[in-house]
Amino acid sequence: MPVISLSNKFVFKNYEQLLSNLIVISSDSILNNGYTSQTYLNNGNYFISIVNKISGKENGIDIIDKDLSGKTYQATEAQLSAMRVLFMFIVPGAAAVVGIVVWLRRRHK
Repeated sequence: MPVISLSNKFVFKNYEQLLSNLIVISSDSILNNGYTSQTYLNNGNYFISIVNKISGKENGIDIIDKDLSGKTYQATEAQLSAMRVLFMFIVPGAAAVVGIVVWLRRRHK
């Protein structure tokens, strides 16, 4: 996994404080859409905050895009057949059996 790091150094020159920043990025793929769009990695926000830091921007608004696409599940034909049988016959049959048992118990009380 790529790594990004920020380092700062303060020096004084003629009674003036100077700041030097160094960014080290282990791979250019950290800026790839695959890494920046994953919300659990939070790389987009981290990179924007580093750029804000080295540019001297203290208070800014970060608007990071989120990947709202969902993962899809592709069932096999056997799984689809099993789900069809389950939801067309077994679940309604079980509900009918429970309904009949409740009805018979209440009727014979």
